[in-house]
Amino acid sequence: MKKIVDAPDNASIQNWKIPFVGGDENNPHNPAEIEDIRNSAYQEGLQQGLQAAEEQVKQQFAQITLLSQMLNQSLLRVDQEIEQELLELSIVLTQHCLRHEITQNPDLMMNAIKEMMTALPVMNRQRQLHVNAQDKQLLEQALSSQSIKLDRCELIDDDGLSQGEYRLRSDVEEIDATVRGALASIADRVLHAEKS
Repeated sequence: MKKIVDAPDNASIQNWKIPFVGGDENNPHNPAEIEDIRNSAYQEGLQQGLQAAEEQVKQQFAQITLLSQMLNQSLLRVDQEIEQELLELSIVLTQHCLRHEITQNPDLMMNAIKEMMTALPVMNRQRQLHVNAQDKQLLEQALSSQSIKLDRCELIDDDGLSQGEYRLRSDVEEIDATVRGALASIADRVLHAEKS
């Protein structure tokens, strides 16, 4: 049985639509279009991720490079400190050996001084022989016992010199016969040879 009902004149009546199933009815794409959109979004996300990772790798590489430079500078500084300490140790050991040898054989001191005196020409100039206080006493004893006179040369007591070290000075030249001076000269030559 069928019954027909009249609608009032002011009622709003609309036709019924079948609801859209399987997505948003405002974006009605077919499955192939949805797959294309998904692939496109995936590729875009992948590209953004790769760019972000590349930037992060660059930053980490810059940090590693900086750390490497700092490490190299630290190692260079340590090398220089070790070099300096070895030089100081060599000086101390050499001074100790020299003191021992001069105490055992004072003629070594006289021979060294004679060599220095001939190396620095007199040329009518006054010279000063700077020696350690202990060496000055030994030298004065040796000079008096051997009746040797140092021409135009004054013996100067120099507390800055270790036993066995000498400096011969005139007003124009200086001969440095100190252990520190000799080893520093050798070290300079070796270091300059390495850099060449």
